[in-house]
Amino acid sequence: MKLLQSLAALTASLAVALAGAGAVPAAAATAEEDVDVIASRLQDYYLSQGDEVLLANGIYLARTSDATDYLASQEADGSWADVDYADRTSSANGSVWSAYTALYRLMAMAQAYRDEGADGFEEPALLAGIEQGLRYWDEADPGNTNWWETEIGESIAMGRISVFLSDVLADDALEVTLEHNTGRLDPVGANGAWRTTNYLFEAVATEDVEDIRAGFDTMVATVAVDDSGDVNEAVQPDLSFWAHGPQLYSEGYGLALFANVAIWADAARGTSLAFSRDDLDTIAAYIVGGTRWMIRGEIGMLYLGYRPPKTVEGVTGYAAEFIEPLRMMARTDPLYARDYEAVLDNVLGETPGNGLTGDRYFWRSEFASHLRPEYGIFTKLNSSRTTGGEYRSTFRPSVGNEVYWNASGATAIQVTNEEYTDLGPAFDWFHYPGVTAPYAKEQDRGPAGRLSNGGSFTGGVSDGTYGATVFTLDRAGASAQKSYFAFDDEMVALGTGITSDRDVAVHTTVNQVAAAGNASVDGEAVAAGTDTEVAGASWAYNDRVGYVFPGSQTVHVANADQTGSWLGEDPETHRAFTLYVDHGVAPEDASYEYVVLPAMPENKVRNYARKPAVDVLRNDAALQAVRHDKLDLTMATFAEAGPLDLGDGRSLEVSEPCLVILDESGRTPVVTVSNPERPGLVVDVSLSDGDEAVHGTFALGAGPDLGRSVTGALASNTDPGASPLTASRAAVDHGAALAGDGDEGTEWRSGPDGTTWLASRLEPGSYLTGLRIDWGEDHATRYLVQTSTDGTTWTDRRFVQDGDGGTSSIELDPRPASFLRVVMLESSGGAGFSVRELTPETSVNLALGRAASASGGVGGNAVDGNLATRWIAPVDDRSWLQVDLGSVQPVSTVRLRWEASFARQYEIQVSDDGGTWETAYATTGAGSDGGTDLLSLEAEGRYVRMQTVRRSDSRWGVSVWEMEVFSDDALLDALEPAPARPDLALGRPVTAQSTYSSGLAAANAVDGDPTTRWASQRQDAPYTTERWLQVDLEDVRAVSRVAVTWEAATSDDYRVQGSLDGESWVDLARVQGRSSGLRDVVDIDRTEARYVRIIGLPATKYGLSVFDLEVYGGFNLTCSDEAVHLAPVATGGVTASVSPVVADDQFTAYSLDDTVARVVGAPEVTDDGAVEVPLATGPSGATSVLLTHSAGDEIAWCDVAVDVDTSALEALVDEADALDSREWSQRTWAPLLPALEAAKSVLAADAASRDEVDAAAAALADALDGLKPVRPSGR
Repeated sequence: MKLLQSLAALTASLAVALAGAGAVPAAAATAEEDVDVIASRLQDYYLSQGDEVLLANGIYLARTSDATDYLASQEADGSWADVDYADRTSSANGSVWSAYTALYRLMAMAQAYRDEGADGFEEPALLAGIEQGLRYWDEADPGNTNWWETEIGESIAMGRISVFLSDVLADDALEVTLEHNTGRLDPVGANGAWRTTNYLFEAVATEDVEDIRAGFDTMVATVAVDDSGDVNEAVQPDLSFWAHGPQLYSEGYGLALFANVAIWADAARGTSLAFSRDDLDTIAAYIVGGTRWMIRGEIGMLYLGYRPPKTVEGVTGYAAEFIEPLRMMARTDPLYARDYEAVLDNVLGETPGNGLTGDRYFWRSEFASHLRPEYGIFTKLNSSRTTGGEYRSTFRPSVGNEVYWNASGATAIQVTNEEYTDLGPAFDWFHYPGVTAPYAKEQDRGPAGRLSNGGSFTGGVSDGTYGATVFTLDRAGASAQKSYFAFDDEMVALGTGITSDRDVAVHTTVNQVAAAGNASVDGEAVAAGTDTEVAGASWAYNDRVGYVFPGSQTVHVANADQTGSWLGEDPETHRAFTLYVDHGVAPEDASYEYVVLPAMPENKVRNYARKPAVDVLRNDAALQAVRHDKLDLTMATFAEAGPLDLGDGRSLEVSEPCLVILDESGRTPVVTVSNPERPGLVVDVSLSDGDEAVHGTFALGAGPDLGRSVTGALASNTDPGASPLTASRAAVDHGAALAGDGDEGTEWRSGPDGTTWLASRLEPGSYLTGLRIDWGEDHATRYLVQTSTDGTTWTDRRFVQDGDGGTSSIELDPRPASFLRVVMLESSGGAGFSVRELTPETSVNLALGRAASASGGVGGNAVDGNLATRWIAPVDDRSWLQVDLGSVQPVSTVRLRWEASFARQYEIQVSDDGGTWETAYATTGAGSDGGTDLLSLEAEGRYVRMQTVRRSDSRWGVSVWEMEVFSDDALLDALEPAPARPDLALGRPVTAQSTYSSGLAAANAVDGDPTTRWASQRQDAPYTTERWLQVDLEDVRAVSRVAVTWEAATSDDYRVQGSLDGESWVDLARVQGRSSGLRDVVDIDRTEARYVRIIGLPATKYGLSVFDLEVYGGFNLTCSDEAVHLAPVATGGVTASVSPVVADDQFTAYSLDDTVARVVGAPEVTDDGAVEVPLATGPSGATSVLLTHSAGDEIAWCDVAVDVDTSALEALVDEADALDSREWSQRTWAPLLPALEAAKSVLAADAASRDEVDAAAAALADALDGLKPVRPSGR
């Protein structure tokens, strides 16, 4: 390849010379020539890494300069005597697999063969040694207990050797590198990036252009956002990265992800295989839009100090490894080059900040970033929903668990960016800044080394400029409520309810940093060697950071030497400035208040202490709140719903627990709201001033948007106390509220005929069991009942085709719902619709979001309404889980949703005071069989407890997805109406190729319970055993659809098969690739079958795991998942499909919004099942068309988007995309990227309006017009 590189360079030089002489322009390079360029750049990159050969796990076992020594020590058969090829040691946590030594040496020899400055350059003997070493490796075929070493590590080595030597290796030796490279296309996580990199190594070595293109597409997919919220090894919707479960890893595995994609983007730049603008935008979103917020010279995660930092280009630090990929992207992506360079310069120490100013809360990963030009503050949290960290080193009891408290509100306050790294291993791991904790060397490493916290009410809120976070401490025998509020000049920290049952003191650490010569408290110098308590302290100072204690706090201050060591390294001693509040041993309801003033001169800190800019309004268990009068900004964390007194007769009130930012700096009050633990919560906010009030209602997110901030203005005409009913339209004096006023003499009327909906908001925690509609004179003859948890995404619950007016009582199988909607399609009188009363029938879960505790584990997970989180009890028969309902309530029904490990015998107990308990229910006979237990009780109490007596499996503690408490028996009496399309597999006999454990039995996949699952046996790579799951329908049935809901252990390539006898199988469908949301819905040609199964190879070592296998007959009536785009003010249509096609089946279509798209004719059906619906469009917008048919109750929704002319905006985007950010002044460039990104969002939207397109175009045009070139140097 070196020869190819030289020839390419010569060709390019000649082309330039000839072109300069007026000759014919040189032809563009072919794709094959571009592959040689990519290979050459890869070689140059790895040779530039230095003499030490690095694979990917930080282990150094060979040097390029020693290549000829390795050749000399090599045995004749290609082996090395000092390598144990039979060793199976994992290299995951500091140990070394002996066989790696051989691989490293072969890589070093390959690099030396191509390195003009190395001994062995192009030496035939060195090449022969490499070939013989590869042959021996193939013969020995070393293995490892850790899949990563053999599947990825070995493949990296083989792939790199093939890239260096593919053109000179003997055929059999080259084949070894290809055979032992198991790389494949995998878009999931850092391991996916490594697998895809290995795939690309082979594609480059074999010069397969199409495989290279596929590899590049997949590599970009590894850093693309996964919007489903179901993939734990992926870039999350908040642009953070998760690995090893719901765990923030933007720095570790996330860095590996970035490094891999940057290497390939850089190698391909300027070639015909270069990454597209969309590809580069995806990478920029992840790094510039995400990870950049976590770096200010150094990564704002204090736990990283448990290991030595790396040194790159003379920079020693944990962010140093970002240097190379940042530099690669800066030269690859001109549009974002300035941003990459801003971070790069910051890491190199050339600038104090990274170019960002603002506030960012990563709601998925529970990490807050608050950046100003002069400083940065990073706060790392951990709730019961996430993993706070994992121990990945050799544990030293004398040191304790260094990472135990790293995500318990740990706050890095960075001005110089070296405050913490200057302490090195001498950092006291039990004085993390911002953390309240028992001061002891924690020995606990958590299950599988992973750490958690029991506090569910943990999260943040951000309006992009300011932010607040709350951390509910519930671990290590300690509890507390802690809030942090970040403004321009200060961060205010409040703590309350600090309680512990440990026999050690509890400390709240304000900061622990390298001591400076100006350390002081209240202006008095703190001399070196000081370690003392100061009563009534008002303020303190060290280096360039001030601290103020508004209540004249008693604090402990130290300016003393600390000694520590990294694993296997010599001890180091450094002097630390430590400031903390000592709450004493076993405190009860202790509290604190302090203000941090980063980058503020000492004299200004003194003045601030005399007159703080921020007032603490509340600091108690229900509410922590502060106000900054100068900014006209109030921030609060409401652990309980209720009012906040703002003073002067003003109050801020919320209807649900939440975090709030109230900004009154403009003409209209603006509120930003979030709730970290309650999916789909609807929060009413009111700001009152005497007789006047403004209000707002905020529908918060669920799933991947749980905890995301929502911003909106408060208005005087949005009183949350008004009716919960709304409608798509209403006649004058007949508004929606009349359908819920309890007066049958009044009614809502829609006005003229047409599709109309009437909706009702439900009480939080509601399960809708039914509804009653008292119709007016004009009733709906056809209508659809829907529910929603967020008011945006609707689920069809009942389609009524024969409405006859009067009173309609509809029973529904109970499901969680925040909204009910009745979509009315056809009117009895042809003059619209009228409803006297719409009455939802609900049963409310009293336990939802209430305070929960347990004998161990995270009790809050069982009352958060989230079936993706669960309580896991200690490994003990006698465990308990209890919830505080807030007041004494009737308790008539309790529902327990068990995980695979359940309690065979247990009791339900109630109490008025949490101390004296009465048994209200006890299992009898054989007890529970797991799954879901729905229990009838006759009791009352404030506290409800589930007390286990005997477990189903002695190996595990019991585990509960959700414990729900109801004051009525509606769920017990609720009917389970037969669905319009029954699941033929439900409750049928089922068998499987294998089962991992008794708690993961095959029957779980057909029990109708979304929380239970089947899992097959596991297998280390390679995955050669097909796994299958089979259901017996007990009779020959017509089958037209199969649905599979997967757990994380899936198959990327499986078949759906049918059989009449269970012996002879026919393939009905093949499913390839991984579905979004881990659910596959497979429509098949109508087939007669008694047995149905899925069969395929697992994608991971964990085999296959299925929550639900569903089989359906009936009709398949579907529309595309993608919206149909139509031209404005024109005719067009949508196409659905139906199977089977039945004679005389009549189709009817209805548009939800005729102003967007109107149905203008009867749908027509073709012989092959295509259903064409003719439409006439309006000027812009989006709507849905409902398609029904007479032969069945199936319905389909077809989404329609009316496109406006975006050509002018597209031209502006193309113009902006072609720019090089470095050519324009910083001041004029600053507005460009936000305007460009907003324009691209508008273009990507399904249905942008004319106004939205024009506004985006105007903003981008203004930004382009305002650009000024960088002034030449010297002017």
